[in-house]
Amino acid sequence: MTDMRREKRITYEKGCRRIRWIVYDPDSGLACEFAIHEWDEDVVRQAPMLRDRTINGKPCSAMGFEVHSPKPMYGDKEPDHELCGTLMGPCWHDGSSLSASEFLARWGGSDEEAFREVEHWVMLRKQDMEEAQGVTDSLTFTIPFIPLSLKNKKGLTYGRFYKPPEVRAQQNSIRAHALDAAVDQGLRPTMAGSIFGDADVRREVVVDVDTATTTVTITWLRKKPKGMTGRRFDLDNVAASIDDALQGLVYDNDSQISECGSIRRVG
Repeated sequence: MTDMRREKRITYEKGCRRIRWIVYDPDSGLACEFAIHEWDEDVVRQAPMLRDRTINGKPCSAMGFEVHSPKPMYGDKEPDHELCGTLMGPCWHDGSSLSASEFLARWGGSDEEAFREVEHWVMLRKQDMEEAQGVTDSLTFTIPFIPLSLKNKKGLTYGRFYKPPEVRAQQNSIRAHALDAAVDQGLRPTMAGSIFGDADVRREVVVDVDTATTTVTITWLRKKPKGMTGRRFDLDNVAASIDDALQGLVYDNDSQISECGSIRRVG
């Protein structure tokens, strides 16, 4: 897991300072913060209800815990902000002023304690998102052609493999259709890389011969199981080896296979 990044921001407003303790998580793209208002004494004398507590000799009130996400957290919807000042891009937002008030009541006033509480919030929101992804997160897109079985060729220089132009063109087209669909469905690559990261996924491919189209669905199943380092392999290679071996014995040619399924079980 990549280390989280901490940042403390202080802005000055009329009669108070706004202080924010922000934690950025590169793995999920989340940014969470705890924010308070630190009031001038003159302001509090005129409006005593603004004082929740006195922290480090200053009258304070809680603003809230806020969560900023670069992707939908709880189902598909439009972003709450097209340009978030924290993420500097589209943002799906959640927060709680009640939890912030409860933390302010027991807070000792140190930066370290504030950052630890915000990091705890990051972990809670990541768990919520992972559980939601296990049920709802999937990417579906349709390619207006049936992809050919194109393989890399061995070149003349040093016997190395390379991608011929037709292979690159087909892969680029598939990726473009996948990316367009991902944007439409509110999915996007995270700060760490791909849309679903290193999680286990299910892939379904439906080829419609009549319309010459291919529909692909990638579904998030679970985060990467513990102990899988060195135990992952290309499931398609296993299936292809079996398909080739059974030609002439079980069926004439593996092009006869009109439905196929492969599952890797762990534990």
